[in-house]
Amino acid sequence: MAALREHQRGLPANQERLNVLAATVGRTIAEKQSGQFTGTLTDEDQARLRQEATAAMVRMAEAMAAGTRMTEPAVQAEVDAQYRGICRMRTPNAAALKALGQTYVDDVQCRAAYGQVAAGLAVYQRDAMAAHTGTA
Repeated sequence: MAALREHQRGLPANQERLNVLAATVGRTIAEKQSGQFTGTLTDEDQARLRQEATAAMVRMAEAMAAGTRMTEPAVQAEVDAQYRGICRMRTPNAAALKALGQTYVDDVQCRAAYGQVAAGLAVYQRDAMAAHTGTA
């Protein structure tokens, strides 16, 4: 019985390690699939995608500045449009989409890019993406 109790106490730490590993593997897969997709793009395609991404960030910043909750239909429609854009490269499941949102906060370059548009935008985007997955 003592051995089972000891094993039970260790399970939460093991679960956390597995969650981190699953997120890392998911990001690696996404990066490889994204690289395959972007390798097929022309310079014009890349410029258009950058413009679309910037416009999406501006729309999210406007919603954030207006005090729009992340669960509101307008914000969720924006996240859905972003999701459909991501699906051009790959189709992420809910966990992968949520992890991508977390990356916008954790990654220094991503956070800085969002921060150039509006302070706190990376967190707002992450939370909107989590709401979109139903895991907020």
